[in-house]
Amino acid sequence: LYDFLPPPDPERDAAAKAKAAKRERPKLPPEDRSKVIFLDIDGVLLPAGSVETIFIDGVALPIRERMTENDFSAAALENLRKIVVKTGATIVLSSEWRRTASMRDYMGVVLRGRECPQLRDATSVLKPRPDLEKYDAAIVWCERRAREIGAWLKQHPEVTTYV
Repeated sequence: LYDFLPPPDPERDAAAKAKAAKRERPKLPPEDRSKVIFLDIDGVLLPAGSVETIFIDGVALPIRERMTENDFSAAALENLRKIVVKTGATIVLSSEWRRTASMRDYMGVVLRGRECPQLRDATSVLKPRPDLEKYDAAIVWCERRAREIGAWLKQHPEVTTYV
């Protein structure tokens, strides 16, 4: 099937690896604590449907033991890093990944592995509003997430720019 390919060339492979290692990435700037990226993970850094999940409190959470760093989108992590390099923004975890220490720690491992800054903080987890329970789950989720981010911003008046 692959008989048309050239044979392996360890010297050439080593030279290519050395050249790639020499390519220096821009250094991360000092933190600008007036700028924040509220980071979601599922469907952003972790492609939707790529990992087995379980439901906790009505929210689908990934089963961490069955994941590797390779499950995360290298392109999305690189784009996150580029945004931080250009802006100096800090990262606040607003994803369902903030629910447990092990999930937050695992995100720290993933970010470190891609030379991204560590998490500044995580938003708190609030309960859904009872008066919205009759509506679509997506509406309930969006409203809750907006309240969580709003509460975090109220506690951090130094933040003037966020996304």
